[in-house]
Amino acid sequence: MSREFVSAQLDANSVDGVIFIATRPMRVSAIRGVNSTNGGSGAAVTVRKCTGTEAPASGVALHSTAIDLVATVNVVQSPTLIPAEGLEVAAGDR
Repeated sequence: MSREFVSAQLDANSVDGVIFIATRPMRVSAIRGVNSTNGGSGAAVTVRKCTGTEAPASGVALHSTAIDLVATVNVVQSPTLIPAEGLEVAAGDR
């Protein structure tokens, strides 16, 4: 099975956006995040799966704890995936 790696740089204006559109069926096996500078108070990232015309803010969270952007810089964070939320992604899912 081939693997896809998705990397995106986010900034303070990156709110509820799309960073990936699946071109084929796949399964999310890991999510990792690292911040190189600290975000503002409460800054965090939640990776969501969206289907159809679903808005990014309405997507299903794929992990149980947000990636903390106020945490120690340059430390990789690996939030726990939520298998019950459907880690299977169909072509066209975002």
